[in-house]
Amino acid sequence: MPPHIDETVPEHGGVLADDTVILRGYSLEYADLAELDAHCLTTERGVVSHTVRNCEWVGSDLAGHVGGTQQRCELRVTLEGLTGGNRYRISFLDTVVEFVVEHAPEPPDPKEPSPPVLEGSPAGE
Repeated sequence: MPPHIDETVPEHGGVLADDTVILRGYSLEYADLAELDAHCLTTERGVVSHTVRNCEWVGSDLAGHVGGTQQRCELRVTLEGLTGGNRYRISFLDTVVEFVVEHAPEPPDPKEPSPPVLEGSPAGE
């Protein structure tokens, strides 16, 4: 079975609540991720994306039926620099999904500051 997508989160025309679009389908292990295209339709600029691909074999090969097992995959596409209210598009294989970003994702929490060094402790000597 050739690589193909049968589900997207969000759906085409939907709303993205965070920074990651999920593409689900079959045989995505064999798809060339260089063909994935992410764009902001509002600004007409490309968007930097990072992908994580997870695949597993599903089904059974009972009685030697050809095609009894298939490779079910999930491709998580995390997008950088999203702006709330803007429209975006991801194109991959024969699938195009357009969506609006609900709000800009929260930046990661800054690392907590190091505890203060107390006088007389080994680090303060």
